[in-house]
Amino acid sequence: MTRRLRDDIPLVRRLPAIALLAALAAAAFWMAVPEAQTPASAPEYRVDPFWPKPLPTMTDADGLARQWVTGMVGASCIDSHDHVITVNRGFLPGGLLPQEGSQSVPSPPVILYDTDGDVAASWGDPTLTEAGAAAVLPHGIHGCATDEMDNI
Repeated sequence: MTRRLRDDIPLVRRLPAIALLAALAAAAFWMAVPEAQTPASAPEYRVDPFWPKPLPTMTDADGLARQWVTGMVGASCIDSHDHVITVNRGFLPGGLLPQEGSQSVPSPPVILYDTDGDVAASWGDPTLTEAGAAAVLPHGIHGCATDEMDNI
């Protein structure tokens, strides 16, 4: 008669499962992965809620102050001086959202921020054609890259 561990499962049928579990436990013990060593010079990142600083305010022909808004940011990249460059879609038709208000103006399509979060430079022609497409820039901006000479 076969000895049973429980009423209906013979011990002989449980031995392969027990052996497999023992082998896995031994393998886990011998192949334990050492803790990752963190170099002392590893960078530590924190979110700065005040970066970037507020965008400039421009005074229009009627003397009204209008603040730049970017609309959707289509791309961003970083140059070798840690300047952050954004390519914005606010100048495109429908590029500004209703909550950005009628008192705002689209920012230039390309903005370069310095490491302190100030606007260091901006450029681009936001002119639209009669059909509503960008006159100079690509209609659907989807990328940004810098080369070794900081060309964007």
